[in-house]
Amino acid sequence: MTLIAGTEQTRLALEKQLKKYLPDKINVLSYAIDEGLPNEKPGGVIVVSSEIAKNELEDLNYLKKAKEIITAKRTISYDSLDELLFLTEDSKVLFVNDTKKTAEDGIKALHKIGIDHISLKPYYPGIKIEKDYKADYAIT
Repeated sequence: MTLIAGTEQTRLALEKQLKKYLPDKINVLSYAIDEGLPNEKPGGVIVVSSEIAKNELEDLNYLKKAKEIITAKRTISYDSLDELLFLTEDSKVLFVNDTKKTAEDGIKALHKIGIDHISLKPYYPGIKIEKDYKADYAIT
């Protein structure tokens, strides 16, 4: 099985999750697009970290040998959700992720499950934040 993520940080996190839940006999090779991909295109089952990464790989014609492509969907981890519930309504929170779309999608997912009492602002590489903006918390 091959895992391809957009960033190194995402690759490490998803590889850890896959290895935790898959049997030891399944070998997981993983790569990050921003770190460079091997010249040899992978075959077999390929797990791609996001629709954005999949589109980038398709533009590079990198998935042509794949027997099956699985595009991961990000979800909210419920492990720390209770901490968000106890934040006060005036809390300013940066929602940190690797791209604009994934940060915005994460905020939408929180709103969908009822976390709408705090001010959530997307934060990702390259975004310009107003100099006077002061966040109380950052979540990833």
